[in-house]
Parts: sequence; structure tokens; C-alpha cells
Amino acid sequence: MNRTTKINVLAYASRPEMDINYFGDIVEYQGKRYFVSLSEEVVEFRGIVKEEENI
Repeated sequence: MNRTTKINVLAYASRPEMDINYFGDIVEYQGKRYFVSLSEEVVEFRGIVKEEENI
């Protein structure tokens, strides 16, 4: 993951309305799932979010 993506995900996760755990939580950003720890400034890619098909 490049530095710009890491900074963007950290900025997105730190918004007050996100209400995530400061020490680690899962965040969905632009169709992808990341583990984010704001306390250690860690971002780890966890996978792509799949949309459910309604039949």
C-alpha cells in the first residue's frame, strides 16, 4: 500500500462520525476493507467488500 492511501484511510477513520475503536477496528473505504489502529497509525489491507446480489 502506498503512503497516500495510508494517509487517506487514517484521515477517513479519524473523522468524529466514524466512531471506531482508537486501538484497532475494521474500516470500509472505497470498496475495500482495512484494519486501522489510530493509536499506532497502522493500516492493513484485509480484503475487498463484495456487494450482495438481491434475487
